[in-house]
Amino acid sequence: MEEEIQGTGLPMTHSFIYNGKRFPFNMNIFECFSQYFLINKNKIKANNEIDLLDEGEYINGLSETSVNDFVKYCQQQVIRLNKENAFFLCRLSKKYEVELLLKASDKFMKANHQYFVIQFLSLKQEQNNFESEEIEELISSNLMNYIEDDQLFNLPIHVLYRIVSKYLEKNENKNAELPKM
Repeated sequence: MEEEIQGTGLPMTHSFIYNGKRFPFNMNIFECFSQYFLINKNKIKANNEIDLLDEGEYINGLSETSVNDFVKYCQQQVIRLNKENAFFLCRLSKKYEVELLLKASDKFMKANHQYFVIQFLSLKQEQNNFESEEIEELISSNLMNYIEDDQLFNLPIHVLYRIVSKYLEKNENKNAELPKM
């Protein structure tokens, strides 16, 4: 006679805090995945609760599910990359220097770029010294596919103006009108 059981695993030693909720993890495992935690080990070990985002830092649309996926990945659990979490996992893995997750999420987003161009552009607007022309071009070429995406309206007015202008310029000979919303 036999029975299948699962051990409880390693104890959770720390927690990320996001939106007032705790996301527990084991620091020893996190150090294996994250250069950030490995380098800052002594500073972090003193504080069991770590704010996921720095003061004033904001990631528009970051969900608790994505935070859970990030923690699970760094605790050696299987996660699924999808269009709902890839962008956020990429942002978190970049912040916390989780190289393998950064590469995997970046590869996923490039392979499925049509779902992420607006998020890419939003992210790039936060960074200095970035030319957004290539992404704006992609959006303007496929504006009808993006027009109902609410994230489009999170872009600065000057960026939206350039996108719409490019769209109208390309479609000038076709009696182009702006899509109806």
